[in-house]
Formats: sequence, structure tokens, C-alpha cells
Amino acid sequence: MKKYLFGAVIIVAVVSGGSYLFRPSAVPSGALDAFAQCLTNKGVTMYGAEWCAHCQNEKKAFGDSFRYVQYIECPKHPARCIEAGVNGYPTWTFSGGKKLEGEQGLEKLVAESGCALPTASSSGGTQESSVAVSRRGELKTDAGEGNVTVDAEFVEEGDELVFTININTHSEDLSAFSPERQIALQDGQANMINPTAIQQEGSGHHLEFIARFPKIEGAAKLVVTDLAGVSMRELVWP
Repeated sequence: MKKYLFGAVIIVAVVSGGSYLFRPSAVPSGALDAFAQCLTNKGVTMYGAEWCAHCQNEKKAFGDSFRYVQYIECPKHPARCIEAGVNGYPTWTFSGGKKLEGEQGLEKLVAESGCALPTASSSGGTQESSVAVSRRGELKTDAGEGNVTVDAEFVEEGDELVFTININTHSEDLSAFSPERQIALQDGQANMINPTAIQQEGSGHHLEFIARFPKIEGAAKLVVTDLAGVSMRELVWP
């Protein structure tokens, strides 16, 4: 019976996971080796599937250091994933029995495991720290006015801020939404900055975008205009 249930989970995950974009990442070779090894030494395991976009995002966050993470490919080892109680991808398990489902990001793994991320030292090498190397904006969600919800998060990559933006609804038609015209970034001086590049996936009631903006210092405000009768929606990172 469990085998059939696991097969159903895989089918559901394929359908839902296909609507997500892979997030960009640029991690120097070997930069997170110690962090990845620490996770494995503490009994942390990631369960996933090769076709799972959120699993790929987790892997990309580690760069080539992911080779040191204890990872189980569930379609190849279904019995192990059933035994671990995996219901979706990715799933992270910890030695104390705790289980986290969905894409977590490095900071969450730091908080749950006690392992530290490296940061640049004054001598040009690396040293252990619980502070992430790059600037990240945690996931923010608007109030869902007009039966449409917007959520977004970002990561700083070089001289860019790269936003992952989701627009979801169960009733409104989003086919006319134009991200180039309706998504902008506002800096601390109230200047509106248009995206330099946008990738889009999804249609109808569920859209996802990867939007790139020039890097700004200080507070960042993502603005979405004229959506489902709401003239302006704002997500703010202080």
C-alpha cells in the first residue's frame, strides 16, 4: 500500500513542481564545503528528485559543495523515502527527528542545525560565521486584495538584486498581466527602477517571475501596480 501512496506523491509533485523556475545562483567552488560536511556530520539529510525545481534551488545554493550533503534521490530509492515519511520534495530530516518540508534556504538550515556559514575574512580567506555571505530578502506576502496574492523574496548577486515573485489567484484572470510594465523596485529616494530582465513561467491563475534589478543600498520596496483592481501593492524589506 505504501508503494502506491508514494507513487501518488511523485505524480502530484511532478505536476506542482513544474510551475516553478530554477533560481539563479553563483557560489564559488568549495565555498560551502565545511558547512555541507557539518550538516552531514550532524545527521542532516535531504530527500528530493532530480526533476524537482525546489530541490535544484537547494542544490544551487550550495554550489559544488552539495556533493558533501547527505542526499537521497527518492525516485531511485523509494523505500528509504517512504521509511523517512517523505510526502513532498525537498524534505530535510534531522537527527533529533525533526522534519522540514519544502525549500528552506541556507539560513534556515543554519538555524536548525547549528552549522555555520563561511564569510570572507580580512586576510582574504574564509572563517566560520552564522551570517550569510550575500544579502537576502526573506519571503514577504501581501494582503491578498482582489482575490490575488503576491509574494516575493530576493538575493543579491554581484551588482544585481534578483527577485523571485509569485502571483496566485483562484478566481482572477492574470493573462493580461505585464511584468515589464507592472513590476518595479523603489529605492530609498522613491526612485522607481524597472527590471533589467524578467523570466516568466506559468499562466492563467498562477504566475512566477525571476526579475533582475540593479543593486540598491538600504531598504528595498517591490511595487506591483494595477493588479486585480488594486492600484499599488508594496512589499518592503527594511
